[in-house]
This record gives sequence, C-alpha cells and structure tokens, in this order.
Amino acid sequence: MPPVTRICAWKYKDSVSAEKRREKLDGLMKVYDELKNLTNYGPVGGKDISGLGQSHGYDIAYVVEYKSQETTAEFNASPVHLGYAATLTPLIDGLFVYDLIKGDYGV
Repeated sequence: MPPVTRICAWKYKDSVSAEKRREKLDGLMKVYDELKNLTNYGPVGGKDISGLGQSHGYDIAYVVEYKSQETTAEFNASPVHLGYAATLTPLIDGLFVYDLIKGDYGV
C-alpha cells in the first residue's frame, strides 16, 4: 500500500499567546514522537515565508508521511492524537487537513 502524505495547517485565534502557541507546537511534536511507528517521516513544517500573500492567515503548516491509509486511520483514531486535538481546537479559527497519495490526482 502506498504512503499517505498529509498537509496540515491552522490559524490561531488572535487571543492565543506566543507561549501557548509554543506549547501547542511542542505538544504536536510529542504526538508524532509517540506515534512515530505510523509514519515514514515528519512532521516537517514552519511558518509561511513565500511573500505571496496566499497563506490565508494560517500560522503554522506541516507535512507528514504516514506508512499507509491504514496507519493514517490508526493515527486519526489514536487517543494520543484525539487528546491533543481536543486541547488545540478551542484555540484555533481555522484548520486545513489534506491527505493525498503522491501522483494520484484522481483524473
């Protein structure tokens, strides 16, 4: 089964402090460290530096590659992931998640 690449981005509410944002980033890294058996690599990401003005306000974006669709589903259902998501959701105004199989454009 082919690997699955996830592109994920979110934007924080204006009221979220820099400290809290750092805490959530550290938490994200811990989630992926705990579940690293499900991934080939990642997360790899950062803030937008394109200068194109097309970031749509997203504060952070990253890419991760899961070993398969099955491991992606296992990650999504993991209590570790769900627990983290429950603490992040109240702090964000927008979330983008896009899972793809490289080269499969569906056309």
